[in-house]
Amino acid sequence: MRSSDGQNRTLLQTPLPVAVEKEPVQYDSAAAQACGSTLTTNYVQQLILTVEPSQLPAGKLIVERVAGSSQLTLYAIDLLKGQVGFGSSVDIPMDNRPSGVCRVPYLLMGPAIINMGDGGGPIEIPNTCNVQTYKTKPVQLGRLSLNDFPQVGATSMPVHFAIELSQCAANAKPVITFNDKYGPSANPTVLTLEPTAASAQGFGIVMNNELTRQVIRYDGAGYVMKRAGEGAKIPLSVHYIRLSSEEALRAGAAYGAAEFTFTFP
Repeated sequence: MRSSDGQNRTLLQTPLPVAVEKEPVQYDSAAAQACGSTLTTNYVQQLILTVEPSQLPAGKLIVERVAGSSQLTLYAIDLLKGQVGFGSSVDIPMDNRPSGVCRVPYLLMGPAIINMGDGGGPIEIPNTCNVQTYKTKPVQLGRLSLNDFPQVGATSMPVHFAIELSQCAANAKPVITFNDKYGPSANPTVLTLEPTAASAQGFGIVMNNELTRQVIRYDGAGYVMKRAGEGAKIPLSVHYIRLSSEEALRAGAAYGAAEFTFTFP
């Protein structure tokens, strides 16, 4: 509750009411007329995550209510000055002393009973990360010689890099898939070189998932990214590989491109 003294007070499930707001009422025993006043009480509801994000169900979550939610009941009671302070429990008076002071609790019923966790429309808990569309990730594999690939299956030294996402929701479990821009290749684990007149022949590019030691496939296979704080990443390594016999080799430019897509199952 947001009380008029500037403090926010967490309401506990207690058997006695708690004083969260006060309004001075001037009592005049000689007055014949009845006096009244208006008091506004403000309260705030918040969802609290009570399990690790990894324990949440997959997919986008919609919260419409909280199971076993409490009901907030409001009371209006006249008490003598200084008898109770903000945040203190209130013993509901059962007598009428001193005479003339309202000592009967006024329990607000009907709409005044607030179902905690059941107000307003549904709350959507996102499961996505911040994704910059059309972002490129250049990786330089270096300048190599045909002599660096003495036989079919020979590879260059791996180059390490990572693809990262930021501003991930607590429930985000991003999956990344790769597509061969210049493919498809006969081998779905080998990235095709750009087909130009100046391109090398007899070579391809292989990429590895450093989290699982798997070779990346370019046929729609998905790879789970590792969560780290508010971000997610997948560490990768990439290298050239010789595919053909000596007579089919040709030196030249060796550019490949893997297009990647993020999904949030």
